[in-house]
Amino acid sequence: RFHFITEMVPVDFEKRKIKRISDVCFPKDAEVNGASDLEFSNLKVGIVFEESDKVAEVVVSYVDTDVSKHNNNVSYIRYILNTFDEKFYGKSRINELEIHYEKESHEGDALSIYRKLIDGKYYFCIKNGQEETNRAYVTFIDR
Repeated sequence: RFHFITEMVPVDFEKRKIKRISDVCFPKDAEVNGASDLEFSNLKVGIVFEESDKVAEVVVSYVDTDVSKHNNNVSYIRYILNTFDEKFYGKSRINELEIHYEKESHEGDALSIYRKLIDGKYYFCIKNGQEETNRAYVTFIDR
């Protein structure tokens, strides 16, 4: 079972710019179902990633991209989860995952993945050069 929070952002595919929701054909009476009291964490506060926290590097491939030629959001999650091995997953399963998307990446970009364990949470930062593309955390429970 999953709980999630998402936000919609309309994009003009010709100009490749974010648009206002009022400028697109979005039903004004659209009903949002499943709203909950879940909140986002502030993953920027107090978490500094050093070069010694780097656990992987990944080059974005074409199959990682979506229709807008950006790295697909699911790919970032896969990169993070792939920093753990089969032995780890044999003992643990995902309990909670939160990811923040900050900047897009594209085919051919070399991404560095940083991981830090703090108070039972694995915190992640993905960088494209010096720019952060994502921050996330994952918690696990024993199988």
